[in-house]
Amino acid sequence: IASVGINLAGFSVLVPERRNEIVGMVWKAMMAGFLATCLTASIVGLLPASLFG
Repeated sequence: IASVGINLAGFSVLVPERRNEIVGMVWKAMMAGFLATCLTASIVGLLPASLFG
């Protein structure tokens, strides 16, 4: 969640007139990253245990 604040502050400094647009986009980007992490973990969980030693 802290990364949302970091991204929001950084992008708001770069483009202050589009801050409202950035606020919506940052939360969507965090959710997309969370889902991608869950998908990767699911795929690794499906791999056979013999691959991991």
